[in-house]
Amino acid sequence: MLSLIIAVVLPYLLILRRSEELAIMRILGVKEVEVKRYVFTENLTLIIIGEVIAIAVISAVTFKSGVYPIWKYLFVIVGYLLASIIGVLASLKNVLYKKPLEMLQVKE
Repeated sequence: MLSLIIAVVLPYLLILRRSEELAIMRILGVKEVEVKRYVFTENLTLIIIGEVIAIAVISAVTFKSGVYPIWKYLFVIVGYLLASIIGVLASLKNVLYKKPLEMLQVKE
């Protein structure tokens, strides 16, 4: 359960930290759809690489013990992937529907 919460919150926070970069891209004329595609594919690539590494580590650790309930691991991996996608989409919605110039203003 904790990993699902982290899977939603972590991408959300990472994209919010990059809101200035995304605002600059939008001011320079990059379409909103292209920004969404860029951020989504970047995060999805990182998530998949992390899951492949996790699968390799789990396989290496559990292979010697002979206990390998693959369905449990697949359930966790698919759940983490879906939760991460939800986090990315929620943060994109939050960041991209603000006006770019408002996002770049310095708040004191």
